[in-house]
Amino acid sequence: MSRIILRVELLCCTVILAALALPVRAHTGGTTGLATVIVSGQTVQYNLQLPMSSVPAQLADAMHLGQPGLAPDYAPLLKTVEEKIHVRADDTACEAAPGAVTPPTPEGGNAIIVLNFACAAAPKQLTVRDDLFDTLGVDYHTIANLVWSAGSQQFVFMPDARETRVTVSCPTPTTFVKRESGDASRSESVRAFASNAACGCGPEAGHALASKKSSAESNPGGGNK
Repeated sequence: MSRIILRVELLCCTVILAALALPVRAHTGGTTGLATVIVSGQTVQYNLQLPMSSVPAQLADAMHLGQPGLAPDYAPLLKTVEEKIHVRADDTACEAAPGAVTPPTPEGGNAIIVLNFACAAAPKQLTVRDDLFDTLGVDYHTIANLVWSAGSQQFVFMPDARETRVTVSCPTPTTFVKRESGDASRSESVRAFASNAACGCGPEAGHALASKKSSAESNPGGGNK
């Protein structure tokens, strides 16, 4: 049995390394926002660092950017992000609390927008959708890092890739027992752990359903204990 589990673990590690080696679609030109999505129980926090160079002229006017005698107003920027970022837990929309925005330094740089979403329950499947391109334009994209207790995953939001779905909680391990008739042989399946190589949950990664076989010849007692 240990040999079977070892082979499964090696296979899972190979799959993970191959996935990490896959190239991310390149994006040339335009502007880039950096997002971190943190899952903690029923709460999902979305943090966005947004370069001011990504703000289009119409939104810049609403924010009073570059207008003599008027202080910048970042409320329209916050409202835009609140309207364009959506989070779902297991296909149920999470409710967004009022967000917060930190203006860039006087020397320029990024504005920081923080949104907190309250979900009805801790998600097993988390879906994040980014529609900022509708306001910021098709040359904008967001590089996001989704983080939960057992792992993380990166995704690049673009006009043709607006939504990502990740598994952040694994099902409970289940024990199956199967007995085969004939020839006094018996096959017994041992505890099956959810493949955490696929969903990134806990230390049982890669433990798959394994079979333990014994025969009457090798076990004179017939395997009954």
